[in-house]
Amino acid sequence: MSHMPIRLLTVLIVLGTVVLSGEDSSPKEDLGFVVFRDNCIACHLQTGMGIREMNAPSIAGLPRWYVSDQLRKFRRDQRGFHEEDESGILMQANAIVLDEKSIAFVGRYIENLAPNDQRNTLDIQISKTAKTLYLNNCANCHGDDAEGKRT
Repeated sequence: MSHMPIRLLTVLIVLGTVVLSGEDSSPKEDLGFVVFRDNCIACHLQTGMGIREMNAPSIAGLPRWYVSDQLRKFRRDQRGFHEEDESGILMQANAIVLDEKSIAFVGRYIENLAPNDQRNTLDIQISKTAKTLYLNNCANCHGDDAEGKRT
């Protein structure tokens, strides 16, 4: 009889250990969504379509490689460093806190958002001068028709 309290204590310790080490049965939030929610929604909206007035572009449906590459450029001070680029400076501040895992997951999340079908359409006719400027200064990275290029 004197061993009964020790046995009970042993059982309680074992059960407590099993409960504490057991798997959490609650569903886990998608890390890509969590990163997007915590770092991107304020400017790019839940749909990823962006707020034009903030110069926050539509990112919905962009390829994961492109999103990841751009976030890394913001982190490495290759984008958003010009003092007059307020939206770029804000992007740097948001990107700097992301680790590689977060970048990969948010890239996948953004890639799976419904794409903006209007992204590559223009509201105005592009002048010959503007097209020449684009081809000379932008097309190397963005492609001749602004389709984006993986480098």
